[in-house]
Amino acid sequence: MVYRYVNGDNFADLACGNVILHKSRFPCLPARLAAEIFMRCYSQLRESGIEEAAVYDPCCGGAYMLAVLGFLYGGFIKAIYASDVSEDAVKLAGANLSLLSETGLLKRREKLQELYLTYGKQSHAAAVKSVDRLFDKLQNNISVKTFQTDILSHDPLSGFDLKADLVITDVPYGALTSWDDAGGCAISRMMDAVKPILNKNAVVAVCRDKTQKSGNKNYIRIDKFQCGKRVIEIFGSK
Repeated sequence: MVYRYVNGDNFADLACGNVILHKSRFPCLPARLAAEIFMRCYSQLRESGIEEAAVYDPCCGGAYMLAVLGFLYGGFIKAIYASDVSEDAVKLAGANLSLLSETGLLKRREKLQELYLTYGKQSHAAAVKSVDRLFDKLQNNISVKTFQTDILSHDPLSGFDLKADLVITDVPYGALTSWDDAGGCAISRMMDAVKPILNKNAVVAVCRDKTQKSGNKNYIRIDKFQCGKRVIEIFGSK
C-alpha cells in the first residue's frame, strides 16, 4: 500500500510487548498502519476545524493501537475512550493507557527494571531504555476512560458519558478474535451504535477483513485502502 503520511520510521519503542503490554489473545494492529489510519482521519478533522480530537475504540482489545496513537499524536488528542465486551481486555486496556501519563510510565519503568535485575535479560534492559525515550513523547494530559460493553448489544453506550470526534477500530476477525456476525451486518450495527455519541464532523475508521461486509446508510465513505489482508475504510456521518 501507499503510505501518505507515515514514513518508514522506527517504531521499535512501541513494539507490542516491549513497553506496551501484550497478551496472546489480543491482536495488535501494526504501529505504522495505525499511525497512517489516524493521520488520514485527522486530516479530515482538521479540514473541519478540529485540532484536538476525542478518540474512541469500541473494540479496543488491549488498547495497543490507542496507546500507540497516544504516544505518537498526543498533541492532537484530548481524550481516549476504550471499550470491549471482554473484562480481561478492558483491564489490559486500562494498564496500557495508563502509560500515557508520567505516573503510569514511571511505574512500568520500575517493573521492567525489577525484571532486568531479577533475570538479567537484555530485552528488559532495552525496554527500560524504550521507556526513557517514550517519556519524551508524552504531550497532552490525555483524559482516559475504559469501560466494558458489548457494542453489538441494544443501546450499548447508554449511561456512558462520552462524545467522540474519531471512532477508530480494528474489528474482530480471524483466529484470535471473533464476534456475532449473524447476517453479515455486525459492522453496520456497530456504526449505528456509535452514531449517537459522534460530535459534528466526526469520522469513523474501520479496519476489517476482506470477507467482512461494511457500510451503513447513515454514513458516507470518504477513503478506502488495503494493507495485506486488511481493508481500511473511513466514513463521515451524514
